[in-house]
Order: sequence, then structure tokens, then C-alpha cells
Amino acid sequence: MHNAPDKTRLYWVNTLHRVVHPVFRALARQTLHADLPVETAPDAYDQREDFTHLEAVGRALCGITPWLVCSGLTGEEADRREALLADVA
Repeated sequence: MHNAPDKTRLYWVNTLHRVVHPVFRALARQTLHADLPVETAPDAYDQREDFTHLEAVGRALCGITPWLVCSGLTGEEADRREALLADVA
């Protein structure tokens, strides 16, 4: 029974990484606009595409910050965090 919470947490860590890694990698390489295309709904307001990349960075950073500053991580989770930090540094 102890493995179920661990597997669930690892699933969410992997999901988090899959969502934010492309944004942070492109930001670190200064290729955010080239690497992340803008997709908007047909009824989106006119200037939405001007702010989509900023919104992606802001949402990713807000979502991942508690995990980045969390102490006591071990194992694969700690490795994933260190790899993410190293890739965007």
C-alpha cells in the first residue's frame, strides 16, 4: 500500500516536468517564440498572441515554484528537479 502514494506523486512530478520543461528550456535558450507556437481560439481577443509566451512562463513558474523550493526531496524526484534546474541554468 505504501507504493501507491509514491507512484501517484511520481506520476504528477513527471506530468509537471512534461508541461514546464519545454517552456523553461526555450526561455533559457532564448527561443521561446520560435519553439512554442501560439494557438488561439477563433474568438480570442485580437492581441492574445502578443502575450501568450509571457503567460506560459508566468503560469509555469507559479505552478512549479513550490516544488522547486521544497526541501527533503530524494530519489527520482530530486533527480528530476536537479535536471530541470541544470537544463535551464
